[in-house]
Amino acid sequence: MEARQVDKYSRTFEYENQTFDTNFLDSLMLMERMVGKNEFGEKQLDFRGLLAEDPLSLNVQCCYSLTHLWTFCRGKAGCRRKVTSMCWSPMNDNILAVGYGKFKYSERCDGLVCVWNVKNPQEPER
Repeated sequence: MEARQVDKYSRTFEYENQTFDTNFLDSLMLMERMVGKNEFGEKQLDFRGLLAEDPLSLNVQCCYSLTHLWTFCRGKAGCRRKVTSMCWSPMNDNILAVGYGKFKYSERCDGLVCVWNVKNPQEPER
């Protein structure tokens, strides 16, 4: 079930018969990011390349590797769908939009677009 806006000019949303203010939802998103930082903090630094050795050190050794940091997957519903497209935001390099759907026309499933943030890889932002 998705949250829906109460009316066009309102700053409140309904979700499962409960009404929430957008300020509360923004605070909730911030808290999710903080929890994600606690769990994925070192991996986020590694993603940004901030855990690398000092390049001015006299003992620099280049060792390239590919490390699995996290998986963007929204529950079982998102994992059953195939990734059909991905695009990094040109304005914010923390944001990744992923399209999920089907490859074959014989398959019947709805499509889904999730907007992921590197700051919280557990749940999509939108």
